[in-house]
Amino acid sequence: MSPDPSSKPAGSDLSYTVDYDEPLWVLAMAYGPVRLVLLAVMAIGAVSATLILGADLWERPRRRAQREQVILFNLATTATVAIGVVVFYLVLFILSWVGALLLIDEQVLAGIAGNPVNALDYAKISWLTASLATVGGALGAGLEDDDVVRAAAYTRPST
Repeated sequence: MSPDPSSKPAGSDLSYTVDYDEPLWVLAMAYGPVRLVLLAVMAIGAVSATLILGADLWERPRRRAQREQVILFNLATTATVAIGVVVFYLVLFILSWVGALLLIDEQVLAGIAGNPVNALDYAKISWLTASLATVGGALGAGLEDDDVVRAAAYTRPST
């Protein structure tokens, strides 16, 4: 049985949903690796596409002679943004896994699962959580200022 959400501090609704929502746990443990990978790829793709298209980072050739150069430029932009999103996804997954191990009681999870649980079950919950949070990030990325996205994609950090 889940803890009562009304006993949580104000503003922690999202953490309640992610950490204490039994259907999420059941879904995560029922999903196989193929489904979890597909969900992760779709989430990463959604954020990457939102950042690239939303900030007008996708270039179009003005002349036929520029076509090859623009293709290379778009590939570099896509790779840069995708690498950044993947790194953030992995950090989110790791933090979620640590949080799940610390916050979700093993006996409670075993009771919901109907069998003993292990670290892989916690990883599956974290994987689904990271994917859902990344999809939420795609929605938020659409609200990001275009200049901020361009600066992040095209400027070198000062050393």
